Amino acid sequence: MAAIGCFATEPLTAPPRFAGLENVLLAPHSIAMTIECVRDMGRAAFQVMVDLSLGLKPRGALNPELFERLEFQAKWKKFQKR
Repeated sequence: MAAIGCFATEPLTAPPRFAGLENVLLAPHSIAMTIECVRDMGRAAFQVMVDLSLGLKPRGALNPELFERLEFQAKWKKFQKR
């Protein structure tokens, strides 16, 4: 099985020769770039900034241990004062 999402030239103007193979899945590189996805990414990024400015830990942090580091806490306090 092969799943391919990046091509030398995009967008594809014609399917590549191997597109007809049963074990090949092709997906556009920007498959998730819908209006809704871009809108929601902007909202999520803005909400993180609001949460941080209010002293709240944002939802979904990939490295929540960062909030316990003294260096980050010092930067976070400076950010909240603005």
